[in-house]
Amino acid sequence: MQNRLALVIVVDGLRASALGTYGNTAFPTSQLDELASRSLVVEWLIAESPAIEDFYREACPTASDTSVRRWLVTDDPAVVPLIRDRFDEVVQVERGQFQSAEELDETHAAGFFAQAVEQLALWQKDAAEHNANGLLWVHFSGLCGAWDAPLQLRSELMDEDDPLPPEFVEPPALLPNIDDPDELLKYRVAYAAQVAVLESCLAGVVEAFEDMAHGGEKLALILGSRGFSLGEHGFVGYDCGTLYSEQLHLPWLVMTQETREPLPRVLGFARPRDIQATLGEWFQPTAKSDSPGVSLISALTGSPTQLRDVALAENRAGEQMIRTPAWLLKQGETIELYSKPDDRWEANDVASLC
Repeated sequence: MQNRLALVIVVDGLRASALGTYGNTAFPTSQLDELASRSLVVEWLIAESPAIEDFYREACPTASDTSVRRWLVTDDPAVVPLIRDRFDEVVQVERGQFQSAEELDETHAAGFFAQAVEQLALWQKDAAEHNANGLLWVHFSGLCGAWDAPLQLRSELMDEDDPLPPEFVEPPALLPNIDDPDELLKYRVAYAAQVAVLESCLAGVVEAFEDMAHGGEKLALILGSRGFSLGEHGFVGYDCGTLYSEQLHLPWLVMTQETREPLPRVLGFARPRDIQATLGEWFQPTAKSDSPGVSLISALTGSPTQLRDVALAENRAGEQMIRTPAWLLKQGETIELYSKPDDRWEANDVASLC
């Protein structure tokens, strides 16, 4: 029997609300929605914190399973020391200078994922030579990297009466107290343009992976590693550290060669440790797992998967969040309470009423 392969694509700064399949109606994401239509969609992947190092501490498999050859491809040098010891090979892609592209294929995302596709064959060959399963983990700086989408694409996302599209290419890390609607619109349009670039690249990589000649089974995951604040609670940037959905709620799509028809969404609260558990069962279906996470492999066949009915998060400032199906409670200098699931993005604080 051929060994199994798994492709994991992690996009930094990709929040769940950026995808139409998670409720986005502000701009189209047709290619990502098409992938979601034949995927297992995890409705609520809630991060442990807004910090990327916390995501990787929980999500990334350890190197204990010697039957898997692990490769990491990334353009983010800050990620490498977090997980270097969990991979057999590490391929770092240079970022280059940040500047607006004239065409989509000139963007950094296009160049990065073109190199990722090139690594597919090398990684598969390496796994075959070692008679092992293969894990290719692709971490892309994404929305926390260059915002170099063609300016024309930004213009197309704006109306005639809107201000001129922004020309900046460096994404904001932390901008507090942003409440000017025109300024917020510029950041939101620039973010949307980058998602448009990203989704065409992701669709191409998944297609190349699925078309790759290999007799064994294949698993593909698309995830965010942390969200991105776009002014919903007064902050703009990827490093805000807030405990709201724009930073904690991440997309997670799971697909195999067999998932060509829509599957029931996975409800309940998933955590990053479930990613590790899912990959563990994929590579060793009969082995007893020591992971604290919940595997979603059985859900790929339509079997019910029981996830949590509560999720907790904490940030570096000591603030805490607890999420249940009915409520989101956030506690720091003040206490905030939001009714769920109706208030999907925490717009109405009802703490004073309850």
